[in-house]
Amino acid sequence: MKQYLVFIVLIFCFLTGCIKQEQKVKNLASFAKVYGYVKYFHPSDEVTKIDWLKFSAYGAKEIENCRTKQQLVNTLTSLFSPIASSVKFIVSKSIPTYDLKSITPTNLSGYRLTYWQHLGVGTGVKNYTSRSAYSSFRVNRDTLSGDHKPFNYQPEFEKIFITEIVEGVYCQMPMVLYCNANSTFSKADDTQFKRLVDKLKLFDFSTEKAYMKLGNVINVYNVFQHFYPYFDVVDVNWNREFDKALNRCYTDNTSRDHLRTLQKFTAPLNDGHIDIYNGMNIDYSYSPNISWDWIENKLVITHVFRDDYRFHVGDIVTQINGKSPEKYFEETKSLISAGTKGWLNYMANRISLEGEMNSLINISIEGKTYDVKRTVISYYKEKELEDKKEPYKKVEDGIWYLNIVQFNRETFNKLLPELVKAKAIICDARGYPKAEHYFIPHLMKSDDTTRSWMQIPQIIYPDHHLFSSLRHPKVLQLGENVP
Repeated sequence: MKQYLVFIVLIFCFLTGCIKQEQKVKNLASFAKVYGYVKYFHPSDEVTKIDWLKFSAYGAKEIENCRTKQQLVNTLTSLFSPIASSVKFIVSKSIPTYDLKSITPTNLSGYRLTYWQHLGVGTGVKNYTSRSAYSSFRVNRDTLSGDHKPFNYQPEFEKIFITEIVEGVYCQMPMVLYCNANSTFSKADDTQFKRLVDKLKLFDFSTEKAYMKLGNVINVYNVFQHFYPYFDVVDVNWNREFDKALNRCYTDNTSRDHLRTLQKFTAPLNDGHIDIYNGMNIDYSYSPNISWDWIENKLVITHVFRDDYRFHVGDIVTQINGKSPEKYFEETKSLISAGTKGWLNYMANRISLEGEMNSLINISIEGKTYDVKRTVISYYKEKELEDKKEPYKKVEDGIWYLNIVQFNRETFNKLLPELVKAKAIICDARGYPKAEHYFIPHLMKSDDTTRSWMQIPQIIYPDHHLFSSLRHPKVLQLGENVP
């Protein structure tokens, strides 16, 4: 009987532990939503004076253990009122009308309206500059000569952003505030703000590593939640991936574990421009003196960089660290964000070999197993291979091969008389091309008059309520479904 009782107690403890973490993740998700709304869309002066990286970790610690909706609301109010006093949190079945008088000065003389405009998003929400491709700017508030605005769209003062951050808990936030030469209105309490700033100064990432990890995930979530332009073409449930990443933070024991959590978090976005760094990447970028590739569904050694009697070009790999190559690559590919199958395979071929310097990778070939040291940085292997490639080659009469990753203008000008007469030109664009800006115009039938090669979203509302003006010529009203 005692054994059954102990068993029941253990099951109870396990279930309550799971529920506790589930509640933590819900709390963190609620905080993360408000964090992004306030950081990127609330135009108070205090928003621009906070250390947001530390605040993400500090807020995660404060919100994590809330047990009731009222505790959640109280904690959110405590966290955000020093930064955004006009943001309200409510536990209710119905949403009360927001009091616009509370954010309207009695005398409007000397006041103007301020709000955020985002061209993409500026790193760290920096002020707008004409030289920046991506930027974020508070209209009428950030320092800039004249009344310049990045674009003409703007939110309306009367429209308050309202969203349910968790079932039965609502957030109300104005996205437009009045401002004068001194401050935005209404101004946050100076004492509360200073107290928060002092707490953030004392918050130490070296002793709060668990919350630093949660803060990292919260920041990554919000950048993509509000500014990633491809959610309409990528099949991903971003909120579900966010929950997975938060849960993985609780089992991450090392910086390497956390790096993988962030990689797995962003991989489903299928964007080859995404890469995650934590300062340790170089420590894990060592490879053995071989390269491999998938050929006819077999993992084949394609290069041997140093004399090594064990390996030959053409050898077929049958196991890696005791796993089949297919299984081993499955885990590797789960860490890679790639827009094409080609880029995914290229990156997987490289990353699958990488690890710490002098660490071992176990490789089986034709029934023989070898422990192989990782001794060379992958970059140097790739550069060695790239340097061996020909920048151009005449394949046969009238057919030319051009490697436009290596090609330079001098070579192009020298070959141009031959290229003009060519029947076919094969362009190798694997990697980042360097010659496309003077090669492509020669292929065009008319001059290029386009100034907008970069199609940058113009954003004033959270959660992708506003897309590029090219796709949505009118500002979407909040609550409208976004196609």
